[in-house]
Amino acid sequence: MSVQKDQLREHDYDGIQEFDNPLPGWWLWLFWGTIIFSVIYVPYYHLFGLGPLTGEAYRLEMEEAAQLQAEKPAEIQTAEASPNASGDPVLGREVYMTNCLACHGAKGEGGIGPNMTDHYWIHGNTAEDMRRIINEGVPAKGMVSWKTLLNPEKIENVIAFLQTLEGTNPPNAKAPQGKEYPE
Repeated sequence: MSVQKDQLREHDYDGIQEFDNPLPGWWLWLFWGTIIFSVIYVPYYHLFGLGPLTGEAYRLEMEEAAQLQAEKPAEIQTAEASPNASGDPVLGREVYMTNCLACHGAKGEGGIGPNMTDHYWIHGNTAEDMRRIINEGVPAKGMVSWKTLLNPEKIENVIAFLQTLEGTNPPNAKAPQGKEYPE
């Protein structure tokens, strides 16, 4: 004897009738899965306190982050003073393209920040001047301090790269700013 699937139920509501079909299998698995999950979850977290609740987990993560943050300043150093940059200009170019390009342009032509290719410098053109500006930034002009974001080696590499830009003539370079420093 076969069971006909699409049998109408005897009742109707506002002229709407429904079939007597079973629920889909995926829906039943989902239903029973949530029941089983809740039977495990509620005792584990709420009755026996075996796992941390959301607020406690958040507090633990914040304590760990604060501890890591407290240890970080001990690792930060500023670049050592030297008259010329001792870094690698090739590596400096990579750091420049990642961090400086947005304000100083891909070829150092300037944009938001000053032109880095001419012989005019706002804050001085020596490696020591560049090191100071990179480490301390120029907050009044929107340049952040990079000493907490770049290690001394990367700063030296950027300075070495900047020294290779001076004297180049990129297209659409920003007008000179600051004091002229002849070669």
